[in-house]
Amino acid sequence: MFSLDWKERFNKDAVNFCKNNIPKKDYDIDLIYNAYPIRVQRKIPHEVVIYVAKKIADNLSGELSELTDFFDYLWTRKGEEGKLAFVTIISKKINLDSEFFLTYIQKLIFSDKDFNDLDILFEKIVYPLLKKSSLKQIENVLDWMKKGEENLNFAIIKMIVRLIKADKSLLQPIFSRLESNWLVADELDIKLYSYFLKATFKIDSDFYFSVYKRYEKTREPNFVEILTNAICAYNDQMFESAEIWAQSGNIRLKKAGQSALKLLKRKKK
Repeated sequence: MFSLDWKERFNKDAVNFCKNNIPKKDYDIDLIYNAYPIRVQRKIPHEVVIYVAKKIADNLSGELSELTDFFDYLWTRKGEEGKLAFVTIISKKINLDSEFFLTYIQKLIFSDKDFNDLDILFEKIVYPLLKKSSLKQIENVLDWMKKGEENLNFAIIKMIVRLIKADKSLLQPIFSRLESNWLVADELDIKLYSYFLKATFKIDSDFYFSVYKRYEKTREPNFVEILTNAICAYNDQMFESAEIWAQSGNIRLKKAGQSALKLLKRKKK
């Protein structure tokens, strides 16, 4: 950790930055910590960036809507250190208005054509927001998947799994919401829904097997591909269904069924 002298300097500079720089749209936060002499792999130590960002968060004033240019600048213009400062500042402010920040983060994500650095956004900002939010807000985030971007959609699903592990009462309503889209699922969606179904096994194995029971007689290719791609344990009923699918005249059903049989045989041993 850095010295008390540096803390006092950072405290003073953070107050000055909020009072004088931000109103003038001078958002170069790195001017505060660049004078710090120690580098870790040629970079400012993370603890320095985080400390400065926390002090800025403590001294920010004004309407949140008036600060979005500053937030945008940190995320898009200041590299790794800017992103770290961004999530640190917003993490300290999200309780002020969760609705505002969810809307803002959605806009930010959708404006990022490369969909980079999603993990840090979801871990540090979106997950803490949704952990304290209503099911309706969680479902609003699920709507972001309509963007159809693979990295974004998997980041959302992984976060949803994490939310359900923390609150198992969310499993049924969220699963039902995703399940309602199975019929119109494209290739990416099938991967996502299979990943999610597979994840439910570790959360509630009875629930997991009940899904296969409900679909044991299905002949819908999308459903079968989702189910067979999500196999992670042996079950007699699943094996019987896979045998029927493997004998189908439908190419997709037959391929999925044959693959499932091979996997189930291995898991039975």
